[in-house]
Amino acid sequence: MDFKRLEIILMAVFVALDIFLFVSYHQNQNVFFSSNVTQSGTDSIRQDMKEDNISVDKLSNDTQTGYYLASRPNNSLLNNAYRLSGQNASVSDGELTSRFYEPVEFKKGKAVSTAKALLKERNRVLYGSQYTYAAELSTSGQIVFVQKHNDQAVFDSKARLEFEIDDGTITGYTQRYINNFIVLREKNTVISAKEAVDNIYMSSEIPTNSTIIWTKLAYYGFLDAKGSTIYIPTWYIGIRDNSSKNVTQKQVNGFTGTILKNKSSESTFNVTE
Repeated sequence: MDFKRLEIILMAVFVALDIFLFVSYHQNQNVFFSSNVTQSGTDSIRQDMKEDNISVDKLSNDTQTGYYLASRPNNSLLNNAYRLSGQNASVSDGELTSRFYEPVEFKKGKAVSTAKALLKERNRVLYGSQYTYAAELSTSGQIVFVQKHNDQAVFDSKARLEFEIDDGTITGYTQRYINNFIVLREKNTVISAKEAVDNIYMSSEIPTNSTIIWTKLAYYGFLDAKGSTIYIPTWYIGIRDNSSKNVTQKQVNGFTGTILKNKSSESTFNVTE
């Protein structure tokens, strides 16, 4: 890629980011922030949640830091798929799809550890060392691994590797890979887990008779511009319905505290060892 084209692409990314920040600023005028609430106010929120039969463990009130990141499409998987063996692998639109010639068996309760072992086999999986297990995204039929940036998970689909499970075996996987994350701006403060949960409660996003089963800070791709994707730190919050046992994910913008209502994911069942 020539320098002039790269310059145009980055300019488009920054313009898109500035537009997003402008829109977010105006949206945030109506966003509830628990950090502005006194201790008595926080206690009141917890009491209200209790009365709604919403259970939650003690949450951290510590803020963190994060970046605006960007990535570009790449051909790393396409260019290196020839290195794989023992499988039928193909790459289309940046996604590698693999089916093992012989499904990999695992003992009961050992699905995750078996998948982790496969990541270490370079002829089985490309760039396996760059992925980490994501229990929050895994289901009864998939074991999900994600890439990281500075030890922070990237939950976006463009950075995932998903092993398929069927009748006690791992039959194959789908993989997408980001070969480089570009830092667009200096570090910013990220709201705490407690603030994120308070925000979704005050926005009536937590149903009664439910339990907050986990909170996780990870990067998510929220904006595409000229083929590039911009990522922000996002609080993922798992909410289990105490009656149906279904788990719903809610997402909160880690910088602004706004609820990302179009980023919810229903019916997630964790895979455990």
